[in-house]
Amino acid sequence: MVFLVVFAHAFQGVREGMGLLIATAQGSFDANGVFAAMIVVAVVALLAEWLLTMVENRLLTRRPNTSVND
Repeated sequence: MVFLVVFAHAFQGVREGMGLLIATAQGSFDANGVFAAMIVVAVVALLAEWLLTMVENRLLTRRPNTSVND
């Protein structure tokens, strides 16, 4: 989920940031630049997902176990 949000945000405002870098590289047919920027966006998205999972697990330690077999 976070991955899609980060990608959508990267392309939403192409006036600055990674979206501009990707759009500029795409416009000049710089495949290496596009792939490099997409890898950076993917790494940021994965780090955000990991961080949010850690925060969720930390804050919701008292939630009941929900197992299908119980």
